[in-house]
Amino acid sequence: METELPQIASRIASALEALAGALAPAAPLEPGPDEGDWFLWSGGRLATVPPPRATPLALFKGVTAQREALVENLRRHGAGLPAHDSLLWGARGMGKSSLVRAVHAAQAQSGQPVKLVQVARGDVAALAALFRRLAGWQVPASIFLDDLAFDG
Repeated sequence: METELPQIASRIASALEALAGALAPAAPLEPGPDEGDWFLWSGGRLATVPPPRATPLALFKGVTAQREALVENLRRHGAGLPAHDSLLWGARGMGKSSLVRAVHAAQAQSGQPVKLVQVARGDVAALAALFRRLAGWQVPASIFLDDLAFDG
């Protein structure tokens, strides 16, 4: 009987572990690409966000070359063609973020939407995890780093 006790204790421990696993709450599922066009990467998690209000592209003045380059680049990305990273720089309040939102909204209406994933400022270090998450998506996505600044 004493030799059976360790085996019985082991079986009880295994049963308790299995029961604990069955009763543990499931981790919330992250949204997939079919659940929206706009996402936020924050705290190592991906969340769907409602599309922001976008300014019509025709209202952007004085940035025609930049606007057209961004539109064409995103169109190419949405069509599965080679595209480039884009860097918009300038003083705060010049409309860089508004232009990105407007171009993505226009692309979404074109029938070849490109998912937009905005990365919270504090989550730049977790970009590798985001890229691993997006690698399984079968649709194109743009990573949007807003108000990224570097100190001297």
